[in-house]
Amino acid sequence: MARDPSLLEDTGERYPPEHRVDLPRIERAVREILAAVGENPDREGLRDTPARVAGAYEFLFAGLGVDPTQQLTVGFQEDHHEMVLIRDIPFYSTCVPSKQIVNRVGKARRAADIAVGDKLWTLANGTVEKTTVKQVSSRKAWEIVEVVTERGIMRV
Repeated sequence: MARDPSLLEDTGERYPPEHRVDLPRIERAVREILAAVGENPDREGLRDTPARVAGAYEFLFAGLGVDPTQQLTVGFQEDHHEMVLIRDIPFYSTCVPSKQIVNRVGKARRAADIAVGDKLWTLANGTVEKTTVKQVSSRKAWEIVEVVTERGIMRV
């Protein structure tokens, strides 16, 4: 369900209630981490770090719990049978525990730039799955990419 951004602007909130995180709690945790690694969270260069990290987490986790199928709806009807692509879609992935807090930040790639063996994230039944490109075939008018998922082969 799409939201009217003006409704959020009127309340001064950046995200609707179901997407909010506990900012003060995150700030306290970041201060504790800084202290635990031997830093002084009150020194000038770190004073605003807990708030910045909390704001970043608020942004990164804003889609947590959102049904992605609700975001992928048709906005208009056309009498065409060609594929329509959306490009430059922001993508953020977190994985804990891990060596990094943010494992992947990127965006959609052109089919022409994809090679065999590339690892891709593919939306399947409303969830994102890691996929491997098995074969890439060129056609005169478009690019075809074949990816293998746990559920089978998909051509895009």
